Amino acid sequence: MTIFTKNNKHLLGALFLLYSFLGFSQVPMEKVLVEMGTATWNMDCSQEVQIIEQMKDNGLEIVVLNYHLNDNFANQFANQRASYYDMQSLPYPVVGGLEAIVDDYDSYLSLYNEAINTPSSFNITTSAVFSEDSLMINVEIEKVTSYFDHEMSVYIAVSETNIPYNWFANSEVDDVERAMAPDGNGLDLDFSESNTVSFNTKILFSENWNIQEMNLVVFIQDEENHKILQCINQEITDFAPLPVHARFAVEDTLICGKEYISFQNLSIGGIESSHWFFTGGTPNESTDFEPQVQYVQAGAYAVKLAVANSVSTDTLTIEDFIHVKELPQMSFDAFPDFCHDEESYTLIEGHPEGGQYLGNFVDNGYFYPQEAGIGSHEIRYTIQHEETYCWDTIYQEAIVDYCEAVDEIHNSEDFPMLVYKINNRISLSQKSNSKEMIQNIQVVNLNGSLLYDQYFGGSQKININIFLPANNLILIIYVITSERKYILKYYY
Repeated sequence: MTIFTKNNKHLLGALFLLYSFLGFSQVPMEKVLVEMGTATWNMDCSQEVQIIEQMKDNGLEIVVLNYHLNDNFANQFANQRASYYDMQSLPYPVVGGLEAIVDDYDSYLSLYNEAINTPSSFNITTSAVFSEDSLMINVEIEKVTSYFDHEMSVYIAVSETNIPYNWFANSEVDDVERAMAPDGNGLDLDFSESNTVSFNTKILFSENWNIQEMNLVVFIQDEENHKILQCINQEITDFAPLPVHARFAVEDTLICGKEYISFQNLSIGGIESSHWFFTGGTPNESTDFEPQVQYVQAGAYAVKLAVANSVSTDTLTIEDFIHVKELPQMSFDAFPDFCHDEESYTLIEGHPEGGQYLGNFVDNGYFYPQEAGIGSHEIRYTIQHEETYCWDTIYQEAIVDYCEAVDEIHNSEDFPMLVYKINNRISLSQKSNSKEMIQNIQVVNLNGSLLYDQYFGGSQKININIFLPANNLILIIYVITSERKYILKYYY
């Protein structure tokens, strides 16, 4: 049984007033800071990661900063924090500013509960904007109620997580402290003139950092007992637009001439515009995000990509990036005229020899005009370079016309048209005594090529002019009426 005397009643009142003075206006602790001295060469450090992961999995409100020492992720700021805590061994866990027991989850949890349940006398607010690769940071700290007359500092850091890296049983490193502003010694807090203090600083970001996986961490520390008095974190992506960094790739940088390449734009940041430059390519520049480019001539060519947004620009140029192999030197002689009744033709026009002929009605080096029929038919000749193994292809049209041997053509009696030559033309007009209705007139040359083909309604008188082909002495004229077909061999 406790008996309150007059003196201890006064003491209880004083304690109540002190609690009201210190705690009534306090705010919750936003996050509990977990700091860790660590190294990827230390197996115990790799195992200590499991405790941090367990705390996260259990939903604890923590922010983690891993200070890497003497490994690939070490920096001067980690060394400064290691000196601050006098880290003599690794791993070295610190929760809320107080040292925890290695490999002891309960020790971590006890310090976490103490920190998260201790109200804070301070609010922290942050704002930031990128200028090129520098994050311009403003931190405002408000003292909401009185605190002990201790020296205090504010620390500003950025961390990166999900960094691929194989170490012992782990395949990544997380919560790596990347930089601190202005350094790992912090900034002095002085509320002697105002309950609100502001700081402006900046952190230069490396293009090797993945901004999408980074956080800004700000915390206040009591320099006498090392306790963390308030801690907040914010994703760096909240400060968009982010700085841009130009990066690109292709599936294969070694190609044959005439091939197309699809360029992959792997640039990071808030890309608002892309401008490509392709030496030796078609097109030679593009503003498409991921353009497709053709290279024809053999050689090695540079590629440049410039990206930009409202806060930054970046350009990447890779010399001799695309290597184009030489195509075979080849030609394709003109085909002769093919007649519609010609069964097969041996293709010999492609040079050099040894290539392949491809196309409809083409098989094993033969073209089949009779099967193809009257009209135009594409034939391709393709061959491979003996040294570069690159293929090239030339295209040509094979023309199949209606042909008939001149010697077998006999003039029709009572040909219904008058035919006469005027300069470089011939004129055809229907005879006045012809009563037949003409439906179609065709004119072919000696090779069987069709020069004129016209259908008529059958009611009008016909009068037409045809230009004479050069180097051709005979025309075959067909006149089709409603009753019969007339043929005339015309010599000129």
